[in-house]
Amino acid sequence: MSHPENPTVRVAVVQAAPILFDTPRTLQKLADLAADAAQKGAELVVFPEAFVGGYPKGHDFGVSLGIRSPKGRDEFRRYFESVIEIPGPGAESIGAVARDHGIHLVVGVIEREGGTLYCSSVLFGSDGTLLGKHRKLMPSAMERVIWGSGDGSTIPVMSTKLGRIGSVICWENYMPLLRTAMYAMHREKRSSNCDSELQNKTRQSGGSMPPVERQLRYFLFLMRMEKPPVKNPAAGKGFQGRGR
Repeated sequence: MSHPENPTVRVAVVQAAPILFDTPRTLQKLADLAADAAQKGAELVVFPEAFVGGYPKGHDFGVSLGIRSPKGRDEFRRYFESVIEIPGPGAESIGAVARDHGIHLVVGVIEREGGTLYCSSVLFGSDGTLLGKHRKLMPSAMERVIWGSGDGSTIPVMSTKLGRIGSVICWENYMPLLRTAMYAMHREKRSSNCDSELQNKTRQSGGSMPPVERQLRYFLFLMRMEKPPVKNPAAGKGFQGRGR
């Protein structure tokens, strides 16, 4: 990958899972993985969708039409309390990782503002500064029960010493108007935070991301969250993350 200011940029795409309901351990895991990538020469390190805060795959939080169970309410409270605020201590911790290793970081996070959670992607510069934030515009299916919708105010493309960087989340890759808006901002590199479902469907369909990448001649980095051990394999619940 070339750029006038830096002929070669080394990018690390992290394929890993968080520890659901345990943000301190997840942030430590992020720090360890980022340190490993930086040691191997990475200048830009990209983490999956909802890495900090967690993607609670298989959980329904006791929701059915017009009803929420007491157990589901308690489970959602745990989830609500385990996400981060921006600005806030969790975001500062991620920024410190970027600063300590002199790397740019793109991280999928669950962000809380007021009483609403958002699935977001944040970009930190190599000095630890938060350069930009993108909130998922339209959560998919059951995600809408737990996450709010973003809007056009958070689709930045940021100029960095590595080039112009923007990010989209999961199925947003298939939103023509969102892609058009980002094309207009002359993005050169796009990170796509996603869970395993989109990457699996992309593979099964013969791979639709390369044509998208070629349309405007930018670099696309697609990463997924690794599937961790589950408490109930039949339901896919208990998304706890790997220990490595």
